[in-house]
Amino acid sequence: MLDFLYDNLALVAIAVISGGMLLWPLVTKGRKGSEVDNAAATELINHNGARVVDIRTSRDFKQGHIAGSESFPATEIHHRLSELDKKKPILLVSAEGDAGMVVKLLKGMGYASVMVLKGGIKAWREAELPVVK
Repeated sequence: MLDFLYDNLALVAIAVISGGMLLWPLVTKGRKGSEVDNAAATELINHNGARVVDIRTSRDFKQGHIAGSESFPATEIHHRLSELDKKKPILLVSAEGDAGMVVKLLKGMGYASVMVLKGGIKAWREAELPVVK
């Protein structure tokens, strides 16, 4: 068996790498959170009572945010977890849709329904959807 492995090292390496590439999406699933586009986000907000949590800095939030959203800067969110309902859907809004660490934190703390606005506030603005100051 070891002779086969040594004689076919390149073949074995290709098999291991291919297997890893196939399994990677399963391993990383859930770390990023479910991404939703602008239309799905609007549906969540208007019909499912999603709580919109803007994780950008307070300064960025003040420059424009989605109506009804609340400022929970990513660097401070762990201090405010008691303000969030674990049973209610949470829609995270970042600058460009990068909210992986916050998703991991919330899911690890038992928040069942955590979604991320795909493309963040940047995509929201590019779609010419309303922001408030």
